[in-house]
Amino acid sequence: MRLTFRAILAAVLLLSAIALLVKPDGELPMEAPDSLVYILTAEPATLDPRRISDETPIPVLINVYEGLLRFKPGSSEVEPAIASKYEISGDGRRWTFQIRENLRFHDGTPLDANSVKSCIEQQLNAGSELYPYAGIIYEPIEKAETKDDLTLVLQLRYPYAPLSQNLAMPAAAIVKSGSEPDRPVGSGPYRIAEANAEMVLLEAFPEYRTGAPRTEHIIFKTITEPKARLKALNDRKADVAEGLGMVDTIGSRQLETVELGALDLSYLAFYTNRKPFDNLQLRQAAAYAIDRNAIIRELYPGEVVPARTHLPPGVLGHTSKTKMTFNPEEAKQLLTEEAYDGTEITLITYHGTRPYNPAGGLALADAVAVQLEKVGFKVKITAYDWEECKEAIKNQDGDAFLFGWISENGDPDDFLYNLLSTPQIANGMNGARYSNAHVDALLTRARQVSNRETRAHLYEQAQEIIIDDIPWVVLNHSIHSAAYRPEIHGLILQPTGGFYLADVYKK
Repeated sequence: MRLTFRAILAAVLLLSAIALLVKPDGELPMEAPDSLVYILTAEPATLDPRRISDETPIPVLINVYEGLLRFKPGSSEVEPAIASKYEISGDGRRWTFQIRENLRFHDGTPLDANSVKSCIEQQLNAGSELYPYAGIIYEPIEKAETKDDLTLVLQLRYPYAPLSQNLAMPAAAIVKSGSEPDRPVGSGPYRIAEANAEMVLLEAFPEYRTGAPRTEHIIFKTITEPKARLKALNDRKADVAEGLGMVDTIGSRQLETVELGALDLSYLAFYTNRKPFDNLQLRQAAAYAIDRNAIIRELYPGEVVPARTHLPPGVLGHTSKTKMTFNPEEAKQLLTEEAYDGTEITLITYHGTRPYNPAGGLALADAVAVQLEKVGFKVKITAYDWEECKEAIKNQDGDAFLFGWISENGDPDDFLYNLLSTPQIANGMNGARYSNAHVDALLTRARQVSNRETRAHLYEQAQEIIIDDIPWVVLNHSIHSAAYRPEIHGLILQPTGGFYLADVYKK
């Protein structure tokens, strides 16, 4: 196929831009007014939003791809993206989306209701092995249909209010059917110009739905070592770096920082269906024994925030009401001979770190065990590799376990129904085997109604009961953090990680 003069010229200009932005020796680019250098803590595992298996690609992907909906800047609430609006039928089973007019994919082809339908159906038909989150995002959908070029209808098998949150997940982004599987075509504010082991270079998409982004090029590089990320910022070889908060940047007065609680939770759970922790009094004693603030100071100062209830701050239904506080004297009084006969408690944990536990499972288990032993428990720790740990919990090894949860959709249903409802015991999600009929009724109702105020009230009621029943002792939430140079403006950190960069600029 012959190339036109315009195509050749565009290619030359792009290569010239890359040459200017990236130094031949592989070092970070020098300062440029039309570019922003963004340092990641880990190399993105994929550039296909449908194949996300962890959080590493999110800062890149949320700037290249968009879904019907997206999370509002700095929030876990949703707002329209590819869709301009949507309506839910009275029975909650018919969701109608109006697609924006004149949308285009990065290759110039139109994006309409049929494009969205094809993308959803492709994932549903392919299965979870190829697209890990497809089954979670689209599970309640019975079928997708189009009324016209700009109207998409999703018919659900049952009412499911969290669908709006699911459709805002980075993994729910709409890509062009038939595009390259390793680098599909999206419609976000930036398109991928170059991607290799050294960097990912994005260029502004001038036909983005809100207009061309303010910065022409975004360059993502990976530096795993925090001190090296900080040095890159101080040496003016980078503009933004992840994983650097106020504690990390002490002494670097020229840098700004931003921190935001993540959509996750670390917790200590008990097997509530068998001895010894089928005894509420024993669970109360353990809860009073735990000083989460002391654990945070010892293991990860500045890296996490204490949890007060089962939902992170900012999630719908989060409440500050909690009756369980650190009270070792009360714990000792509860450990009567009738409640606890002195038998050794086996605490299950995991090797390695997790996003909500940067100190690692063994370090956390040691800290928890020390506190439990101070009030009279005898504790033995057993650690497994991560996948083996999950199996051990399914098999009910030990007596209590340390675990955590990362929510991709920021909906309270993802925490409370998935992890603490009776139906989730059979599939192993409810590892504590907690069961309360009143809680089940509240959580089931909350996932069926679309009114946010009603849902929030239902979740608050459920949490009050769960707090009294103590299937868990909640410990902490992690913190997303980033440092940046003062000439960078417009950065708003996302609860899922990363920033929307379309309105970010250098001045």
